[in-house]
Amino acid sequence: MDAADATTALTAAINGYAMSSDEAMGIVDKLTALDLKFAASSGDIATAMSKVASVSAQGGVSLEKLMAILTVTEDQT
Repeated sequence: MDAADATTALTAAINGYAMSSDEAMGIVDKLTALDLKFAASSGDIATAMSKVASVSAQGGVSLEKLMAILTVTEDQT
């Protein structure tokens, strides 16, 4: 994932969950931790998250739970 794609994915997550830009590093830290622990890349998780963050937030799914769901899905495939 290049810098432009990473920025787009991160922005989508921030906007989807109505977070402030100050919280961006927290998202990056969580993605990095998942990438290191599981067989799912942070890029794949971020890309998937950018597509569903807004709907997930509206449905009451926390960002952490969404990340867990996407990680398990990526880890299994």
